[in-house]
Amino acid sequence: LTKLVNNPATHPAMVLRNGNEQFPKMNRGARDALRLTAIFLFGFYMRGIIDVHTMGALGNTSSYNNDAQYVSKDMAVAGSHENTAKRQSHFQHDHIGAKHINSDTNTNIRTHWCVIAGKFLPKTTRSHFDHFPHASEIILPCWSYFVTENVVDRCGFALAGKTFSLPPWIKELVKAMGCKVEHNMGGLLKNGTAPFLPADDIQHIPNLYLLRPRLDYFKYLDHPDHAHMLRRLFVDDNLIADSKGNGRPYQIGFIQREGARRIDNLERISQWLKKDIPEANITITDFQFDTVKEQATWFATKDVIIGAHGAAMTNSLFITPGTIVMQLYPPGYFLPTLEPLIEQSGGVAIQWYEKGVNPYIKSHEINIRNHTEFEELGQSGGFSPDANDVVAQVKCA
Repeated sequence: LTKLVNNPATHPAMVLRNGNEQFPKMNRGARDALRLTAIFLFGFYMRGIIDVHTMGALGNTSSYNNDAQYVSKDMAVAGSHENTAKRQSHFQHDHIGAKHINSDTNTNIRTHWCVIAGKFLPKTTRSHFDHFPHASEIILPCWSYFVTENVVDRCGFALAGKTFSLPPWIKELVKAMGCKVEHNMGGLLKNGTAPFLPADDIQHIPNLYLLRPRLDYFKYLDHPDHAHMLRRLFVDDNLIADSKGNGRPYQIGFIQREGARRIDNLERISQWLKKDIPEANITITDFQFDTVKEQATWFATKDVIIGAHGAAMTNSLFITPGTIVMQLYPPGYFLPTLEPLIEQSGGVAIQWYEKGVNPYIKSHEINIRNHTEFEELGQSGGFSPDANDVVAQVKCA
């Protein structure tokens, strides 16, 4: 890439300007594709946040042993894992473009800042940052970075720009993390750094283009242990041990939304599930809890969680290893953005969607044809998943 950029004949700017002359045999569509490729590559090159040696690992999730005891007291932070240096290097390239300032300063006393700025975020994340599921797409990778670098005792979030503020759920999460928060109305310097932060500190810029190697797979966390650390900030392991496992009844929880994406036949599904698993303890909630602690406790004390896709499922961050989380999707509306979070938190993600069609293709066709129609499908009233299919999937999982 460096050779291409440094060569006047292949510099992206020249390709954009002289594409017709340089590639006369290419049709217009091919030239346009080349131009788009040049724009993206040149953008990544100039930001200095792309590393071709680690691109092959971007789609991989961390392996995890679901037999691990969630009440274990000896969970080690990432700094004590074997091959820490290798894991840190891979994590830095996969998650964060780091801007190191005054690198000869003692790194043991410097704060590590996660800099959140609109210029580095995709439009959907930037425009919906006030909605905590979207904000978590930035906050959680930063937390994972702090843990990997073993700097959770000197971490910080810097919000650059007047359009950013932390949603209440995220504020409570960041407070529990113990990280500093700085908000400045100004923007960033041309080199991508925040001028309002101490010069000796280290600044990190989340890069969602590298965090999201595929449109349907987002890399929230580098390892399930990072999720379990957050869970322990809100829920005591002893409370979980007293609630489930060790011969206690199977804990199955349903989330019932009011209005949009309401499960009309939820009562029937729960009855069928109780019939097939008579020893189960089944609870139904509208999830109108006041605090993150209450939400985290509800998720952490369940063996199976079933509900329509929605913001509440972001609390899958607090599940214990092996928890089954099933998301139900109404016909025509398929947005599997939280399944990766479930898996990366050590859980098992399963889905119900309309049978007989490819949910990706149908949703994509509707979204491309009329985005408003797609959003209306997500905000429409109730739907009735096939009860037998839901029960069968839960039993199989």
